[in-house]
Amino acid sequence: MVSAVSLWEIALKCSIGKLKINFMPSDIPEYCEEMKFSLIPLEPLDAIKSMQLPYRNEHKDPFDRMLIYQCINNDYILMSKDTQVKIYKDDGLQFFW
Repeated sequence: MVSAVSLWEIALKCSIGKLKINFMPSDIPEYCEEMKFSLIPLEPLDAIKSMQLPYRNEHKDPFDRMLIYQCINNDYILMSKDTQVKIYKDDGLQFFW
């Protein structure tokens, strides 16, 4: 599964020059489909309810916080190399990497 939040972050980072890829970000949904990945939408209620995620000074990135909330709320496992996500383990986050 791939969250729309991840696609949004990729597109944003490409547009400001922080990420260079050799294809168009708009092609990613098609690539996900080819690889049999489901796309997880960002639901309006999830966006609002994400404020329930405890704020931790160690992890302020809004994209990561939304992904963490989506995973906790939907019982998904977050795959991330970001070691800071472990601070949400006691809040129910399951993570891998």
